[in-house]
Amino acid sequence: MDSEMTRVAVRAPPFWETNSELWFIQLESQFQLTGISVDETKFHTVVASLDSKVLSCVADIVRNPPSDAMYDALKTRILSHFSQRVQNCGCYFKTCSWAMVNHLACCRR
Repeated sequence: MDSEMTRVAVRAPPFWETNSELWFIQLESQFQLTGISVDETKFHTVVASLDSKVLSCVADIVRNPPSDAMYDALKTRILSHFSQRVQNCGCYFKTCSWAMVNHLACCRR
């Protein structure tokens, strides 16, 4: 029996600043489909999936991740940061709407 493990690529969707909770739900579905359950793998998958703008918001955790629950710490920080941003600019979209696109400019301040 071959001991080499076959890796299945995670197809992380583009990060959705206006609904980061839904982005994590979608990403965690990818983890389920690909059999990823290791905390460190989840953490590094998220880090690899984010652009520099988002990474700069969580740079301290990326540079010095906690020894335990790396993924949960990163997820909690991202959810907290982006939910505050959306609320602070007055964009309270909880459902899909073409109007959300028109309000993204206020959330990018």
